[in-house]
Formats: sequence, C-alpha cells, structure tokens
Amino acid sequence: MSYENLEKIFQFHENPTNEKLWNNLFQDASQQDFFSNRNSIKSNNQFPPCDFYVKDGQYFIELELPGITPENIGIKCVGNELHIAGQYKTLHEEYAYYLKERQNRDFHKVITLPNTIIKEDISCELKYGILSVKIPRQ
Repeated sequence: MSYENLEKIFQFHENPTNEKLWNNLFQDASQQDFFSNRNSIKSNNQFPPCDFYVKDGQYFIELELPGITPENIGIKCVGNELHIAGQYKTLHEEYAYYLKERQNRDFHKVITLPNTIIKEDISCELKYGILSVKIPRQ
C-alpha cells in the first residue's frame, strides 16, 4: 500500500466527514481510467435491474424479469441504444384477491451501448426469470 493511500486512511480516521477527502477519494489515476472508460454506458431507469458486462469478446446484458413471459417482452435497437420493453400482467379479473401487492406494470428500459451494434447479431434467452441478451462486439 502506498504512502498516499495510508495517509488518506489516517485522514479519514481523524475526520470521517472531511469533504475534501470524500471529493478526492476516487481521483487516483487508475480509478479515474476505470470509470472514464465506462461513462458512455447508461440506462434510463433502475427497473428492471440489469447487469452489463463483457465476456469472451461479447457484450452481455442480463435483466431480472421474474414471472414475465417472452410474449410480453420487446427488444429493438436504435443506433447504439438497446430498448427493452415489456409488461407484467399479474392481475386476474376472475380472482377474488385477499392481498394484491404485485401490480400490472409496463417498463421501457433504454441502455446506451459503447458503440453501434448490428441488430441481426443479437441473441436473447429468457430462463428462470433472467433475460440474457448477447451482442457481438465490433
């Protein structure tokens, strides 16, 4: 561990509300490179939760979609944006509910990718409530 890192730890211990320390905590050059390479990847909202990673030279996106059927999911590409939309249908009119906490819900998630993708090369699989989207990198 470098002397600079030890000094930051001691500063934090002495004054854990030190605003300057918190503002500069992640300004280490290696940390800055790590975060700056991924600044272009964005999502428009938190629902449904997803992970986006690279494995074996391909992009992978995994979304949590428990209880949703493939017929209720739509995926399209617009430039370097991947649009994933769908609908949870949990309300059954013929049931007499005692408790109804799961609501019918539409979602539209837009994930901005680092570069343009070829939509014909995308593959998807819905298994155990996880939608896996595989996108070859160019």
